[in-house]
Amino acid sequence: MNVLPGYVTWTTRPWWQLLLVVLAGLGTLAVLVWLIWWLFFRPPVSPKILDFYVEDSRYSADNGDIAQVGWQIQYPNRIASLKLVGKSPDGRLISGPLVFDFNPSLPPALQPFCTSDRVLLTCKSVRTDARKPGEYVFELTLIPKRGRQQTIESRQTNRVAIDPVPLPKVLEFKPTQAAYLEVADQSVPANPSPKAPAAAVNASDIRLNWAVTRPQDLTGLQLVGRTPDGAIARPPQLFDFSQGIPKELQGFCAVGNVLVCRNVATGVRRAGDYIFELTPIGKNESAKPTEPTKSDRIQIVPRPAQILSFRVNNQEARPKYLIPITPGKPPLVLVFSWEVEGGASTKVELLPSPGSVPLRGAMGLPITQQPETSTITLQVSNGVGQPVNRSVTIETFNPNPSDPAATAAAAAAAVTENARQKAEAAAQAQKAATAAQQAAGGQQTGGGQQAGGGSPSPSATPEATPTLESTPSPPGHLSPTELPPQLN
Repeated sequence: MNVLPGYVTWTTRPWWQLLLVVLAGLGTLAVLVWLIWWLFFRPPVSPKILDFYVEDSRYSADNGDIAQVGWQIQYPNRIASLKLVGKSPDGRLISGPLVFDFNPSLPPALQPFCTSDRVLLTCKSVRTDARKPGEYVFELTLIPKRGRQQTIESRQTNRVAIDPVPLPKVLEFKPTQAAYLEVADQSVPANPSPKAPAAAVNASDIRLNWAVTRPQDLTGLQLVGRTPDGAIARPPQLFDFSQGIPKELQGFCAVGNVLVCRNVATGVRRAGDYIFELTPIGKNESAKPTEPTKSDRIQIVPRPAQILSFRVNNQEARPKYLIPITPGKPPLVLVFSWEVEGGASTKVELLPSPGSVPLRGAMGLPITQQPETSTITLQVSNGVGQPVNRSVTIETFNPNPSDPAATAAAAAAAVTENARQKAEAAAQAQKAATAAQQAAGGQQTGGGQQAGGGSPSPSATPEATPTLESTPSPPGHLSPTELPPQLN
């Protein structure tokens, strides 16, 4: 076999073709490096809270509402646990914490509310434990599974409010009538008076009507009476409704959707102007106290004062009495008795003495044994209009006046006899003193005599020889020295 000689000529290729080969090799190497990092060295993905919100911005404790929240979280398979708390606006913990453990998967407590896949966890209407009235800010804290570069994340909601249970409210509060006539004093029979005002249709204490909502939430009612200037006229009274209608209001109140009370007695009877306040007290202690509801001004008109009787010695009093007196005898006593119609505001006085007396009574007044004129007045007032008066004038006189000359002589004789008796008493006292000194042994006799000699004689005293000076007096009148002694 013959071999034929030949020649092969290799033509060089362009440089850019070699560059493509190099780049392809480098790309393949980079892909291999990335795959190795992805499979063996890449850190785990951190879960992330995408959204966190409340289902409603306002709830009502009256309806038993509980605040509900919802959220969306990325990469739920990396969640270790979730913690849910509720805080007050100032940062205090007032709800929770609720902890949901995701190891190994979605907890049973969240299964009715959540849907999950490998990428996204969506939860709606998750119930918190916030049911008390107040304002809340909820916070969700995500705790990821352990790994490199894993961080704890938190999100907060906007402010949400739970309204308190509404307190009972006063719908109506007023008296049974705008004005009352003052109740008559029970110790005196009351007679109808034509002077009573038309507005006061009956005599009674103030009586009230009221209506209050939500009786099921009512624990008490506080009633207080005041004067227009704010002073307490009726001490506060608390009606306890915790066990139903209290005993004091049974027969006056009925309970339905609204508590209705009619013709409730207050016991206020004295004349004057009054304003009553009614304050409902509910079961919700956290709610602000209810402001009291005030009634219109209520008036109790003073009962017209009347003197039913005024007697002297059980006989109807006459305008004037002339009473003879006998000096030296016990004074005469007149018994005054009276009976007045009026109320608590009625003031009765027996003048000039003793002053204030009850509406009904009797009193004995002694009559002086000297000729004089006096006036006894029974004065009655109710504070409105002019007082009512009944007066009796009493004039005493001596039916047997003495002779002026004989009276003067008797007065002089009485003065002389009085002086004589005093002188005799002084002498007897001096004799007794001298006898006592002699019995003592005669000691200090000189000094005793000196003392005795220096004392004036009883007969030398001015009282031993009284002198009556008479001064001229008008005809028919006695001078002061001529008057007989007055024995009271």
